[in-house]
Amino acid sequence: MPQPSPSLTSRSVTRHSLSTSSDRTTLKKARDTSHSEVQPAPPRTIDSLRNQVADEIALKALRKLENIDGIKIVVLVTSAGRGDVNFLHHIADAVEARWRLSTSSYLFILAAAPPSPSTPLPQPLVVCASKELLLSRAELLIGAKLTGRVAGARHGNRWIATVRDAGARFDEDALWDVVRKAARTPVDPRSPPPGSMGAMERVAAARAKLERVSPVQALAELHSPRVEAPTLLVDIRGAAEREAGGVVPGSIAIERGELEWRLDPRNAARLSVVDRYDLRVLLMSWDGGASSLAAISLHELGLLNATDIVGGFAGWVQAGLPVDGGLGTDSISETTASMSSWVNI
Repeated sequence: MPQPSPSLTSRSVTRHSLSTSSDRTTLKKARDTSHSEVQPAPPRTIDSLRNQVADEIALKALRKLENIDGIKIVVLVTSAGRGDVNFLHHIADAVEARWRLSTSSYLFILAAAPPSPSTPLPQPLVVCASKELLLSRAELLIGAKLTGRVAGARHGNRWIATVRDAGARFDEDALWDVVRKAARTPVDPRSPPPGSMGAMERVAAARAKLERVSPVQALAELHSPRVEAPTLLVDIRGAAEREAGGVVPGSIAIERGELEWRLDPRNAARLSVVDRYDLRVLLMSWDGGASSLAAISLHELGLLNATDIVGGFAGWVQAGLPVDGGLGTDSISETTASMSSWVNI
């Protein structure tokens, strides 16, 4: 078999070496070119960082979204931005950008929380709405909720305000109440709103939760030698009613508007005897209506042994039970009542 000549083999090896060297040179040039074409990332600016944070907060706000009668509502109280109203505008822009493609109406409130609860400086608040009517309702309701603490002005479809003593949990709850009420579809003012109850319905609902006592049973409890807990007979009638009809001897007169303050064991203005939650409180109104509602209010304070007297003061009189005087008779003071056998302690 014939062998290739040495000169031919040498030329082939030389061509291969040149080709390999050329490829390497081309690859190196390509790499050098690609490195030179890669531009460094532009430095982050304060505005770009603010926009990013605003977008993240907007997404957080949207997770809290509610829908009331077809209106999208949100409230967000944030400590980001250190009370800068312009930062709140950035968040508002981000929220609106996500809702702009939607056909739904919207109403939302953004508020700045103070850096610390002890900071007295006013904080900004921004209200945004897709409709003039929604913005007007929210503006009026905020003024009513935060009476004397808020001042603001219109800027396009936004209402910009400052709030004194902002950041309390009450404020966030109050603002949610604002957007929920402002978003409701107006109803016929002569028709009761859904979920509302008439006065007699409320009384009936209250009585379903109580174990009411008759005047005779109330008197027996006050005279009982067995006392498991202090028992108080509380007359919640007004002064005019007590003067006209007389008073039950030994009763404690606390008008309805002061009842919770005087019978809350947590409250500094409580009666001296109200130092425990197992008190037995027997409430007496003129006819037993207001006293049923008042007893449920005491239950909500934690006084679960509170109840009222069937028929109220009128029922007491009809049962022939003792009454002191009539016109001009003063109610017995707390000090006198605490010593009376009718206040069973």
